[in-house]
Amino acid sequence: GKFYYNILYLSRWTGLGLERARAWLKKHDFPSSVTKPIGPDPRAFQRVIDELKEGGWDNIEAGVGRSSAFAHVLVDNRIQAIILSDKSSKTQKFPRRAKLVETWKEVRKEL
Repeated sequence: GKFYYNILYLSRWTGLGLERARAWLKKHDFPSSVTKPIGPDPRAFQRVIDELKEGGWDNIEAGVGRSSAFAHVLVDNRIQAIILSDKSSKTQKFPRRAKLVETWKEVRKEL
């Protein structure tokens, strides 16, 4: 079946790094959407969630990321956290409610 989501891509990179992120998303056939730079500050992600909720986006279903900090913010906000694990994931401590997956196919199954 088809899934319809409003997607927002968040990136720690700005400037040229942000353009590279957009190019990577396009190259790998990710759906077109807004790519928002949030910078490296770990609290920036929480601020984005707060801004979205204030703007009426009060039904954020899930987030897909790689870091423990990302997962903790999602779980703290009662949002499904899907973590695409890699070698660095083995050394991080994730919240119990975060779902660790190894492939984008598994991400799709979780959504």
